[in-house]
Amino acid sequence: MDTFGDLGLSYMIVCTASVYGASLVCLAAIGVYAAKHAENKKASAMLIVLMAMPTTHVIYAMLFVSTLAKVTDPNLFVGKMILALCIGIAMGSAAIGQGKIGIRACAALKESDKDATNYILAMGLIETASLLAMIVGKNLIPIAK
Repeated sequence: MDTFGDLGLSYMIVCTASVYGASLVCLAAIGVYAAKHAENKKASAMLIVLMAMPTTHVIYAMLFVSTLAKVTDPNLFVGKMILALCIGIAMGSAAIGQGKIGIRACAALKESDKDATNYILAMGLIETASLLAMIVGKNLIPIAK
């Protein structure tokens, strides 16, 4: 039962949200690839970066869960579950947010490759929120010294 709090909750929330966020960007990128192919033009390589970014949150969730798993006190189970839920929602929301931003970035890349780094920057701002959620979450975990 303890494994559910360690892995099943926060990790699966983030995994599910990352898949959803990545699928949003991938759908938009496929449209760009098709349009560029029809015009006999090459699509921007930035599309690959945009498609991959929502999946990075899974790595942060793994780091968070590896620390959360060290708490073995059964009296802290409810607290672990609440923390796992909150951090999972925060990181998962960031992955979905990146997916939504990625849709707009793909649409912009369809028109022009100019300012492509700004699109990555916009997605990076959301990435920062996920990293901060992981750091704060890890700092809230009581680990016996």
